[in-house]
Amino acid sequence: MDYQTKNMIINTLTKIVEDAPTKPTVKYGMTSPAYTVSGESFGIWINYIFSVMQIISSYVDVNTCLTSINNVVQQPNSNNDYSLQVNTICQIILDFARTILYL
Repeated sequence: MDYQTKNMIINTLTKIVEDAPTKPTVKYGMTSPAYTVSGESFGIWINYIFSVMQIISSYVDVNTCLTSINNVVQQPNSNNDYSLQVNTICQIILDFARTILYL
């Protein structure tokens, strides 16, 4: 894979992570901000991820892409805690970007 293609894919994956729907909410007395994510914004973000991954699969080995997609799909959602799920999915996407760097 050439440098320009790698760069495009890495920038796209980084943009997905930057666009994650985590938004700080102010709660007094907490040392770190709490993050809330609505089900609607989470669904939109997930559809965005799947669309981008489908495009990336035409540049990268399909099996590598499918492994990352399966990791995203298999994330459990206990008690509709989307913020925890978003953080885990961001880590999966960053791991996928690291994999692309080493191709």
